[in-house]
Amino acid sequence: MIPLLIDGTGQYIGYFKSTNIRRLITGILAGISTICLFRLACIWGLQSGYWLHSYITIK
Repeated sequence: MIPLLIDGTGQYIGYFKSTNIRRLITGILAGISTICLFRLACIWGLQSGYWLHSYITIK
């Protein structure tokens, strides 16, 4: 998400013009980071579910 923030802010302030290649690269990087964050959220959710299940079934 940071590449999109840098690209959008830089273009808004006027530091540079965004080209199609720059948008493609920042979009690919943002997509990869979104997938990684989603994967981490799924892993964390599954681990929390396993922990909660074991906590409930023990008592």
